[in-house]
Amino acid sequence: MVSNIFQHPNWQKTLEETYGYKTKKFLSGSSEISIMEVNRIISKKYVAFPFSDWCFENEEIDINSLPKDKKFQIRGGICDENFVTEKFLVHDISLVETEDEMFMRFEGKTRRNIKKAIKNDLEVNVLTDKDSLKIFMQHNYETRRKHGLPPQPDSFFENFYKNIISEKMGATVIVSQKGTPVSSSILMFWEENVYYKYGASDPNYLNLRPNDFMFWELIKWAKAQGYKNLNLGKTDIDAEGLIRFKRSLGATVKTINYYEYPKSEDSNDEGESMIKRLEPHIQKMPIGFLRFVGNSIYKYFG
Repeated sequence: MVSNIFQHPNWQKTLEETYGYKTKKFLSGSSEISIMEVNRIISKKYVAFPFSDWCFENEEIDINSLPKDKKFQIRGGICDENFVTEKFLVHDISLVETEDEMFMRFEGKTRRNIKKAIKNDLEVNVLTDKDSLKIFMQHNYETRRKHGLPPQPDSFFENFYKNIISEKMGATVIVSQKGTPVSSSILMFWEENVYYKYGASDPNYLNLRPNDFMFWELIKWAKAQGYKNLNLGKTDIDAEGLIRFKRSLGATVKTINYYEYPKSEDSNDEGESMIKRLEPHIQKMPIGFLRFVGNSIYKYFG
């Protein structure tokens, strides 16, 4: 049974086709669970699932029954608390209230930013064509470089379009001013939920407040389409600025756990350590070389 978008076979297919990961079945208690085999540069890890905010909701996972000779990471679910290694916050916006009620849940500054964006002639469109996805990719190169992070491989977005967007399970959101794209994001859909998966912006237009406006227009669009919930994704518990922004939209919050089995005494993650070393170099890279780096090494961060 698929309980969220990250358990959907089309999402798993996107990861497998892009990164070459293989999905394995492991016994958890009396039932089987799917976990992906991720080859790092010097190690191997089994993750449910890489590049996914979480995998399990309220399912109970018998983590102690997994093979002890392999390294596992379980994202979400209910496991033995002794194996918790990371905690994240997940924010949601309920779409069951009226538009006026949801707007009034925004903080005053957010409402003012939205009004400013309207005066700046911004408009928001939810689109499913390939050209819109290419606009996001361009914004994504710039945003990832700014933060010292390699971008996802171009093949990821090609597979995302084929397996998710073309199957009516996703879309691109473009914020523009008089025809010029200034901000964009990637959505995923499953049952009554809209998932805000990726976001990126042209830094030259952030003063127009495109992101506050985008979320307001997205909320109205999702409600009109019959969705009941807008998920804003996971957030590091120490990311105060991002937490503050999501709270300003009237979002509720819950905590999810990541579990590691067997639990390692070494808390340093191989992929995260590599990114930290690369960060100052990535920020100086031309876009062409940045794309090459993302295409070459991103799979090792899963």
